[in-house]
Amino acid sequence: MKKKTTIKTGLVLGWIVLLLAAVLLAGCSLSGETIRDRIGKFIDAVNAGDEQGIKDCLDPTANMYNTASTTNLWNTYFPDRPYSIVSCVISGNTATVGFDPMGTSSTLSYVFEMTENKPTFLGGTTYSIRRISNNGTAFFY
Repeated sequence: MKKKTTIKTGLVLGWIVLLLAAVLLAGCSLSGETIRDRIGKFIDAVNAGDEQGIKDCLDPTANMYNTASTTNLWNTYFPDRPYSIVSCVISGNTATVGFDPMGTSSTLSYVFEMTENKPTFLGGTTYSIRRISNNGTAFFY
């Protein structure tokens, strides 16, 4: 009787280990992604001129979603690439982020309003960029 229970327990644990390994290999996150993580991915995509990477960071329900993935828009607001995040203050789903452009001594300050994406079965909560503004004027919404 104990041998059958041990075999069943071993089988269940084996399946759990296989499932976790598959999730890790597939690149899924069980813990989700923070607002700062998403903004970091966004600025990395802007720095690289990666239009698909930019679009992946944006909220698909935003009015400008279909036109804002072009690098022409982002070249206007991030002209002196590459940029790095030097400050990030988060309040609720809003982040005020300071970016330093490489080779300059000025810091750009942008406000990011985020959409919280509900977690899926295998992933935690993630965020999408819903609106970006500078000095009270939105340039992505």
